[in-house]
Amino acid sequence: ALLALLLLAKRIAPRLPGPLFAVVAGILAVVLFALDDKGVAVTGAVPAGLPALGVPKVASADLQTLVRDALGIMLVSFTSAMLTARSFAARNRYDIDSNQEFIALGACNLASGLGQGFAVSGADSRTAVSDAMGGKSQLTGVFAGLAMLAVLLYLTGPLGFLPVAALGAVLIVSAIGLIDVAALRDFFALSRTEFVLSILTTVGVVLVGALPGILVAVILALLRLLALSSVPYDAILGRAPGIKGFHDLADYPEAETVPGLLLYRFDAALLFYNADYFKSRVLKAVEESATPVRWFVLDASPVNFIDITAVYKIDEISEELGSRGIVFAIARPRRLMRRKLELGGLLERIGQERMFVTLKSAVRAYELEVAQDIPPGG
Repeated sequence: ALLALLLLAKRIAPRLPGPLFAVVAGILAVVLFALDDKGVAVTGAVPAGLPALGVPKVASADLQTLVRDALGIMLVSFTSAMLTARSFAARNRYDIDSNQEFIALGACNLASGLGQGFAVSGADSRTAVSDAMGGKSQLTGVFAGLAMLAVLLYLTGPLGFLPVAALGAVLIVSAIGLIDVAALRDFFALSRTEFVLSILTTVGVVLVGALPGILVAVILALLRLLALSSVPYDAILGRAPGIKGFHDLADYPEAETVPGLLLYRFDAALLFYNADYFKSRVLKAVEESATPVRWFVLDASPVNFIDITAVYKIDEISEELGSRGIVFAIARPRRLMRRKLELGGLLERIGQERMFVTLKSAVRAYELEVAQDIPPGG
């Protein structure tokens, strides 16, 4: 009955405090008709007053269990808080500062710990209730806190008669607004993989619980990220008529390459798990070139990180191409990559003259060498 009342109120009078009416109606029904004696579950006695402040005492034997459970709560709190904050920010068209959100959560959790309270997070149910009631600013939380304080001091007696079904009705109606069917349609249209991940996460949380379900989702997302970065996209570059710069031949079939010059781009960081793939793609590009390759130029602009394994792999590629009489050069390297190559001694072996600030300068150097008929590497 309360669920029907809330749904009706939301439709015909959305600005009225429907949840408050439902709670009051539930308490009155229990008191007037003695429903608690007839099997209706109620919240029961609620302790009155403020909690005593103090540092919790933890036995050393409990530390391992405490740390394990705290990490789980941290993960659930992180996902819950950020998902709730971002979804309501998108719905109401405002921006959030993730760092500021976590600073606030950290301060609240410290205060909660000193007051022997529960872990604090961005509860989606409470946020949904506030949003449904028209809350638009941080003052909503301030007044909610003041109301909670008044209840703890003066109204804990009536709360003992609050039926659990009333709380369930309030949460169900509020949670209905969290089901964003439009967003799921967008997921399905934009990325089937992310759509499947979202469904699997939801099903996992329902079937096995919040923490295991979220852990499975995190693992699946990491595996997907590893899969994408293990075999990333790469491209052979050329000049497209009427367009400045150098572009992917797959995107611009009319683009032309410079005979003897292979401009190659690897669209990912170079790490231990994709270094072998990188080398195989480089050698394949050289072998499949329409003209014999004299210069191979790596466009390193997308490589925002490189590890030691990848540095060694670049050294191998440079030596193998050099044994074939092919110059290995790098264009547009980021500072981190240049620093790693320098520390590994590879910058000296490749040669400073083979490190170019732009692709255009690399092409000019190659064309100058060809015009002067200088042998490759000469």
